[in-house]
Amino acid sequence: MFIPEWGLLSSFGVNGPVGAATATAMSQLVGFVGLRLAARRLTRIKLMQTNTPRHIVAGVVMGIGLYYLNLWILLIVRQHT
Repeated sequence: MFIPEWGLLSSFGVNGPVGAATATAMSQLVGFVGLRLAARRLTRIKLMQTNTPRHIVAGVVMGIGLYYLNLWILLIVRQHT
């Protein structure tokens, strides 16, 4: 749905590898929320424990860092070719 040229978000330029990454991120989010809700139902734990926001922030920071690292590597490779 997100990967083909004619996919749902193709009018916004989201297709191919970007569409695959978007679909992966969305499925991870759905899985995360579903697992949290199932764990809450089974074990009666709090939905948002103190570690959960910390893990989310760490993932976002890592994603941003990897994005800029990729841009930096591409810039270096282009300068040496």
